[in-house]
Amino acid sequence: MATGIQEEYRAHKYPTPDEWNWNTRLETRAAKAREDSDDPWIKNWMMIGSSYKRVIGKLHDPSREGQRIVEQSESNSNLPFDIEGKIGYDVSQNSEPWRRGYYEVLTGLVRVAEQLDGYVRDKALDKFIAWPASSVTGPSNPKPRPLPVNMPPPPAEDDCVKAFESPEVYYKLILTTKGFTEKQRVDSATAYGSWLEYKGKPELAEKMFKWAVNIASSSQDTSSSIVDASTYVIKANQCLPSENILSSTTALAIHYATNSRVDLALPIFISILRARKSLPKPSPTMLSTIDANDKDTNPLWKEALVFINKCFTPPKYPPPPSDGSQPPNQDSKGYCEMAGTMLNIGEILYSLNQSKSNLEDGLAWTREAVDIAEAELQKDGGDDDTKNTCKLCLEAGLENWMIMVKQLAEKERRCEEPKPQGLFNFGNFSQPGPGRWEREEEVVKDRITRTSSLLSPSN
Repeated sequence: MATGIQEEYRAHKYPTPDEWNWNTRLETRAAKAREDSDDPWIKNWMMIGSSYKRVIGKLHDPSREGQRIVEQSESNSNLPFDIEGKIGYDVSQNSEPWRRGYYEVLTGLVRVAEQLDGYVRDKALDKFIAWPASSVTGPSNPKPRPLPVNMPPPPAEDDCVKAFESPEVYYKLILTTKGFTEKQRVDSATAYGSWLEYKGKPELAEKMFKWAVNIASSSQDTSSSIVDASTYVIKANQCLPSENILSSTTALAIHYATNSRVDLALPIFISILRARKSLPKPSPTMLSTIDANDKDTNPLWKEALVFINKCFTPPKYPPPPSDGSQPPNQDSKGYCEMAGTMLNIGEILYSLNQSKSNLEDGLAWTREAVDIAEAELQKDGGDDDTKNTCKLCLEAGLENWMIMVKQLAEKERRCEEPKPQGLFNFGNFSQPGPGRWEREEEVVKDRITRTSSLLSPSN
């Protein structure tokens, strides 16, 4: 009975396509549940990867769920550079739920591959144990690092093989599969670019980010591209940019900023901010105009009946999300994404040079971004994705703000000098009073304390 209740809970929390076989759906839900677990023994990435591999094997099997997939030739890849692995399938003949579920399994395999990058396993044993390669003793590693507590000793270097395939294998499958939405391809391309950045390959990362922008720009119904082909700045006085254009250009600008190419990053960020400010606000609905205190509340017994009925009703697969090819609305999530762009601009201005105007401009952008993110978090409603976006923005904003004022306060303490005065003590120069940044540092600390409830996991 406990197993049945657990599976019913998982079926509601991790919906799977109705057309998949029961065993395939069960395996998919088990892998996702393990991923979400906080228990390190349950969250075993080798076991999670094994589950996802069994699922993908069934989805690629023509005698099972893969009856309508078609192999493609390598000439159809159109990738900006060569990537390890096999080209993806043509899955366009399958239903949208099938394709979305297939995409989720592939992205799950990507996450497993990234987690197990740099790990090895014993090729002679079929156990779900992986060791860091840096902890294996051998000719190439005479001074291994110590293992975590309670972990068994690793095998000899000659008995080791890679614990899992490289992330590139699954990124290539996703990026070359025919039948995914534009948003799925753009999100995967930017994720792969971030992975290349992490692996110390900025040149390849830049190519991948630019490729993502090109994918997003190709669907715009305009005579000329909305994105400048050389600078990747979103052009002014054009049609509104799509959600995919905003996300891909943001990823490219962050890449430039991370690699100290602020002369390329800042114009892109400014164009993104200008574009976001021009986005339309969502049309008000009747429900949105009702005050939260005026909404009817059902009696407890009725809510209990609704809950019981929901538990015993087979969950429906959720409707498809946006494909990202249309301009987004300026809703709470949009405001927090705009605040994130302002944080990036503030950080660049602050670090551009140490002139007083740039430092204070950077602080001003950061303060405003924090105000926006906090205001959106205080609003009622909003889905988990919106709240998570606003929380991340507020956390980053408060952290940046604190770092900035700490540096300025320290500089202020080191450079304390009497105010320069004119002849006969007349004509004092107007300067900030001593302790200005120390006082603002206390303001930021109070702000962090005040917003701690908004940033808590329960909110």
